[in-house]
Amino acid sequence: MLEDCNKARRYFTFAVLLFAVFSACSPRLKWLTHAYFVFIALPGLLWFFKGRENISPRLNEEWVLILFLGWIAVQNSFLAAVDDLRYIRYAFYVIVFVIVVARFTSPDVFRSETFARKGFCVLLAFSLFSFAVDYSNGVWYFGGRIRFLQPGTSPYFHAYLLNLLFSLLLARQILSGRWVEFLCMLGVLLFIDAFCFASRSALLGVTIILFGNLIFMIRHHPKNAIRYASILAFLAVLTIVLFRESTLFHALIERGDSQRFEIWYEHLKNFWQYNGLHFGLGQTYTRSLLPSDNGLMRPHNLFLSILVYHGVWALLLFLMLCMLILRRAWRNHDPWGCALLAGLGEAAFMSENIVGYPNAIWFTILLPMALILNINSPSEPLLQKEASRKSGQQT
Repeated sequence: MLEDCNKARRYFTFAVLLFAVFSACSPRLKWLTHAYFVFIALPGLLWFFKGRENISPRLNEEWVLILFLGWIAVQNSFLAAVDDLRYIRYAFYVIVFVIVVARFTSPDVFRSETFARKGFCVLLAFSLFSFAVDYSNGVWYFGGRIRFLQPGTSPYFHAYLLNLLFSLLLARQILSGRWVEFLCMLGVLLFIDAFCFASRSALLGVTIILFGNLIFMIRHHPKNAIRYASILAFLAVLTIVLFRESTLFHALIERGDSQRFEIWYEHLKNFWQYNGLHFGLGQTYTRSLLPSDNGLMRPHNLFLSILVYHGVWALLLFLMLCMLILRRAWRNHDPWGCALLAGLGEAAFMSENIVGYPNAIWFTILLPMALILNINSPSEPLLQKEASRKSGQQT
């Protein structure tokens, strides 16, 4: 039985990695859905029936997740047509993905520096290649975004993935004093986010990662925090000077707020007008109340989407789930907690729904959540163990 568990862990670890790679290069969202069913969902269901003891929830966070998904499934099915059970199916897709990652994958692979570094370099090379192709063809412009071979999950998905991998490396760089590597990686990342993808939400994610690690270092490694804070202060001053003296950065602001505030106001107005406080307005409300020829069809905010579509109770359950998982990551010194925090910040400007077919939210929010809850994680905090090992080598 133990040998079977090890084989299953190796397979599902490889399957999740393959699924992540496929999401970064698949031009269509439908292909990603097929990959999920073939490599993760169907093998996961077969393994569930073979080892049903791994399915039952063991953590408080898992119970909150089940309540959250159950509420959405029942509430949407109640508000939709009588024979429309798609939302139960969508919730089932999400819970299978989370359970597979939390139960049957090896956390050492996803927390290894090799995984983060190689993944970052591959995505960086792919993004720069796409930028070079668009620039040579004359389709790229300041303030625009590259489009060559971009994935179907989101036009900003590569920027979000780069932020995620950067967050896994940053704490290690600070603890080991690799400041030159940190500055080079940060500079390239800012160039990709600002000029190649023109993604202000991705830049917000980088800011959350930088200051999230600063708070962590102040709490757990104050000596490292002093140098890190000095570098951040210098970078902040340099950014202000460059922004004042150079017009290259102004294109990010000249686009305005992309009508975000008007979109949010319109959705909130409908939310109150049609009494969606407790049960929400359902997923079909946008097709029945809003015209299809404008940008108001989607809330462009994950938290607002949960509130408007599913009601205040669903939003409270989701916020509770996020706080519990972030608290677990903080206690375990888990770098995936910072990745999750950045993903939640970026999700405030994303339009994908968390319950549905695979999309960018699955990798920026659900994947970090599942890895933080992984039952195979070591009992000793990861970054604390690495800090102890490095201090031992120095002495």
